[in-house]
Amino acid sequence: MSENILLKDRNIVKLSNTLNVSKYNLSANTIDILHLFLSQIYSEDQEFKKYRVMFFEIEKKLGREIDRRTVDRICYELLSNPIRIEEIHNNKKICKLYNWASKAIYSPEEKWLELEIHPDLKSYLLQLKKNFTTFDRLKTNNLKSKSAKRIYMLLKQYANMKSPILKISVEDLKYILNLDKKYIGDFRSFREKVLKPAQEEINEKTEIKFKIKEIKIGRKITNLEFHLIFQKEKKQIHKSGVMEAEEWLQKQYNHNQKKD
Repeated sequence: MSENILLKDRNIVKLSNTLNVSKYNLSANTIDILHLFLSQIYSEDQEFKKYRVMFFEIEKKLGREIDRRTVDRICYELLSNPIRIEEIHNNKKICKLYNWASKAIYSPEEKWLELEIHPDLKSYLLQLKKNFTTFDRLKTNNLKSKSAKRIYMLLKQYANMKSPILKISVEDLKYILNLDKKYIGDFRSFREKVLKPAQEEINEKTEIKFKIKEIKIGRKITNLEFHLIFQKEKKQIHKSGVMEAEEWLQKQYNHNQKKD
């Protein structure tokens, strides 16, 4: 049996772009705890480590209390809600379905959780040299909705681009967010219930500021463009600097609208 450990003071999560754009359905709580465990991975790790962590240590890292029911639900999600990964091999699409965890054990009396990431995910999480995304789990932890967390992660994939714009079809975004069976033919509800709340949260609580441009074919909105600004040191930027960045983004967005 594993020994109880204290989590390292690490907050950076690193995952392959393929995994980042894959479809899965986890609750906001489960995403936060998953990111907490993923942040413990070191670049030189060749295998996933087994962590048995006390509830109080998880609560300390998440900044909120958890109970037996919460932990039970998290374990169930990580073992029953698979990731759907789509890749191209020999010019043919291959679909792979993996659970996030190979094993999850907890003690409601001794109050510890033991979690093992599924070994089949090693190529998507270990020793990544290229085509990967990194983000600070504290940023996703501060976002309330699971859609905001996933959209933030997608936007972080474009952090190193000179003029970052995420171009994505509405259907692809809904697929990634596991909403492809909702809001069918109802973009307005998707915009009001998913996109706008996520945009407000991300703009307010993270280093990313963005506008969304809607692209139509005929009368139907089929594609989206996320026009991004990444603020490297948000805490050190004076309020006036933030305002200038937002004004610049608005001018760029308006300019692109006129060109189209």
